[in-house]
Amino acid sequence: MTYDEFVKKFAETAETVGDTVGKAANTAVKKGGELAEIAKLTLQKNNARQERDRRLISLGSLVYAARGGVELSETDMEKLYAELDTLTENIETLDAKIAKLRNSKTCMKCGRSVAKDYSYCPVCGEKF
Repeated sequence: MTYDEFVKKFAETAETVGDTVGKAANTAVKKGGELAEIAKLTLQKNNARQERDRRLISLGSLVYAARGGVELSETDMEKLYAELDTLTENIETLDAKIAKLRNSKTCMKCGRSVAKDYSYCPVCGEKF
């Protein structure tokens, strides 16, 4: 092999390696971005769950107080129901976004995230 052939072959190999490294780096950056987005959405979902739990406690307190003779305000109850509905919808939307990023789906019966190609939930047996 001549010097020129060697240099040409070396340049071709370096270019191939550079392309491969570049593609790997782009994939890593994309995955990192997806993981960051999943983390952000999970935090939002956890915050919404905590807020929903606080509303459920408030609702329970009102019901318990009514058992003791305190009159329930229909307006307060309806407000809590609406807030709970909104928070539940928000949690479901965030779950769907997370599942899409993870390339998975969520079981509607038990709430577990499973691979998209499953026909049945491996946790509860629910058919998709």
